[in-house]
Amino acid sequence: MFAPERYAQAFIDVIEEKDLDEGLETLKILLGFAEKLEKKGPLSGKAQGKRLERVIRTAVKGCTPGGEYACRLVVLLVERRCFTARNSRMLLRAVEDLRNKSRNIVTVILDASDPPDEAFLKSLGEALKRSLGASEINLIPRIIPELLGGYRLHIGSRLVDASLRFLLKNMAAHLHSIPPGTGDRI
Repeated sequence: MFAPERYAQAFIDVIEEKDLDEGLETLKILLGFAEKLEKKGPLSGKAQGKRLERVIRTAVKGCTPGGEYACRLVVLLVERRCFTARNSRMLLRAVEDLRNKSRNIVTVILDASDPPDEAFLKSLGEALKRSLGASEINLIPRIIPELLGGYRLHIGSRLVDASLRFLLKNMAAHLHSIPPGTGDRI
């Protein structure tokens, strides 16, 4: 079973902080390249790993330390028969999460029914930074028209739902819970 957190932690452990961002960008490019190659046929095993390494080294001459570790990691995934498009996406997410955690950067997904304006995004980012004690907030807005209004925040495994849809749903549930004939006491 593929454990992206293990590979991500190993990548973070061997790479120096100053080379991490460049290593992560190189990893994104190499995994994307390998995914395209995989569409032509499976990338799996030692022979495929060595072939991929030759292709990468030919294309990327004079690799930096971050790029070198990214290359080694992609080749290792292929050699260990762990390379798939799904696994590469999980690995990237795990590396980004570990990097952000070490830098106290919190990623927040903002679902809104309409595109939020810049002033709101800035104000929300500052409020989240203070309340979460983060050095930086990575705010990712998504448009979800079904929310009707308001917003939802996804902060790690937590969800803050202040959408109109959620409020109306709760109100309907509350009204349905009131026994018939007691409406005049509300």
